[in-house]
Amino acid sequence: MTDFRELWRETARRNPRRVLMPEGDDLRVLQAAATANAMGVCRAEVMGDVDAVAALWRSARLAGECPPVIPMPLSHPRFDELCLEYALLRARDGERAPNVKVAARLLAGPVFFAAMLLKTGATEAVVAGAAHTTADVIRAAKYIVGLKDGVGDVSSCFAMLGRRPEFGHHGAFIFADCGAIMEPDADTLAGIVVASAETARRLLACE
Repeated sequence: MTDFRELWRETARRNPRRVLMPEGDDLRVLQAAATANAMGVCRAEVMGDVDAVAALWRSARLAGECPPVIPMPLSHPRFDELCLEYALLRARDGERAPNVKVAARLLAGPVFFAAMLLKTGATEAVVAGAAHTTADVIRAAKYIVGLKDGVGDVSSCFAMLGRRPEFGHHGAFIFADCGAIMEPDADTLAGIVVASAETARRLLACE
């Protein structure tokens, strides 16, 4: 039976990406970042107060090396620059004057600021949701990173790995939508199907 998790780990190790985890004051996030780095599947960084993260690391007596720490939004050297950039982006979308104050209120949130760092290429992926709601993470992805061309809305899915290889693709399934869109209309549902099929091709290498 195909071990998809090991295939994913092997693929990640061949080209470990820079991953930002913006909830660095959560011990679970710190542990996950350290574990991922030790496994070599990515180059994980956490966002938080440098001294607070270091103290949390010491108090938990975690093994290995503490992940690199990115400053919180208001302490980040690019905060003002990225607030202006986001304000200009939203102004172009809505054909109105840039509002830097509104942008600053939004980007003061770690998940939203991490999404802006992703959009500008300062990181290659963001993993969030341990200490923030799914809705917060989806809003950051949708309104800052943006949707892929041809995609109507954000949807979610689970990769389900079963014990019976005769079902699904070697025992694996993509289940969608599992939480983002509660009552999709026909057009939205069709979009979820297309997006989920693409996810299956990428994760499970199936047609």
